[in-house]
Amino acid sequence: MASESGEGRPPKVDASHADGLARHLESTTVSNATSAYLGALARIVLVAILAVAPAPASAQALSAAAAAIEMQLHGHPKRAVAHQTPLSEIDERYDDEKRVREIDLLTRQKALNEAEIDNREFRERVWWLLATAFAVSLLVIAIFYRKLRDANRLLAQKHEELRLRSSRDPLTALYNRGYFQDFMSDKTDRADRRRPSSGDPSTHALLLIDIDFFKQTNDRYGHAAGDTVLVTIARRLREALRETDMIVRWGGEEFLVFVPATSPPQLDDIAARIMSAIATTPIEYQKNLIRITASIGYAPIPLPPEDVQLSWERAISLIDMALYMAKLHGRNCAYGIRGLRQTDEESLATIERDLEKAWENGMVDLHLLPGPDIDVYASADPAGRRGDAAG
Repeated sequence: MASESGEGRPPKVDASHADGLARHLESTTVSNATSAYLGALARIVLVAILAVAPAPASAQALSAAAAAIEMQLHGHPKRAVAHQTPLSEIDERYDDEKRVREIDLLTRQKALNEAEIDNREFRERVWWLLATAFAVSLLVIAIFYRKLRDANRLLAQKHEELRLRSSRDPLTALYNRGYFQDFMSDKTDRADRRRPSSGDPSTHALLLIDIDFFKQTNDRYGHAAGDTVLVTIARRLREALRETDMIVRWGGEEFLVFVPATSPPQLDDIAARIMSAIATTPIEYQKNLIRITASIGYAPIPLPPEDVQLSWERAISLIDMALYMAKLHGRNCAYGIRGLRQTDEESLATIERDLEKAWENGMVDLHLLPGPDIDVYASADPAGRRGDAAG
């Protein structure tokens, strides 16, 4: 009975067995949300089978269900892995792309750094080139400036030489006639030629000097002797006059002296000093002693007593007539115009036409100044030699 009753009953499958199977299934799955879900589902399925199925069927069903579930569970990781494979590839591709971007960024950064280095080197080369060009330019400018300065100095020297040649007599080195004319014409730039104020004893003066018998000297001794005479007289005039007095070779054997500041009494002394300087010592030429005298005409400017201001051309015309009177009356003397007694225009015209007649008519005051006695100097000559004697 007992065996019969035991054979008729289904095998007893208790809940602990189901739980062990479920835990077994859970232990065979991966530790994730899907495995937990499947483990819970396995418990429900086993409980249901145990409740409704007969014993043999329940055992078989339980075994089949367990096998199916286990197969399902064992197959899930593969499907999960298969399901997760695209994500890994995406991650890998993302990482690869990220690395590519990083590499590209590093490459660009490197190229940028290299370009910056090249630009810096280029700027440095440009600055060096500019500095070199600037230094070379300074050197060229310095050389050019030095050459220009030397050229300007040479030009100034040449200009001074030309000025001296144009303003100086080549034989005597005295001022020439053209220079004197420019000097007298330029009144605005010549403060020493301003008309003196009333009561001022200082005045200017003009003296015209002519060498006596100069033609005879040239004819007797030659033109070289005449040049020696002119040079010697020019030197003696420099020695007899002040540095402020202008000495001009007026032409041929004539000399003109412009005295910028003097007085009428001093003017007589100047004329006497000039005649003495010329005649006192004979001029030696080729062992011959040539005695030279001079005739002078002179006048103060302006003309006293009314300070008549004549142009320098008219003043020279008057002293030229005074010089003519000196040569006419024996040479080796000087005639000075001390003043005009009649100053109207008609009287001035008469005086300028004939100075000697105007003097005889009392229109002008003249002063005769005799020259040195050359016979006295000739008798004092120990050699007893004598050349030309003037007057």
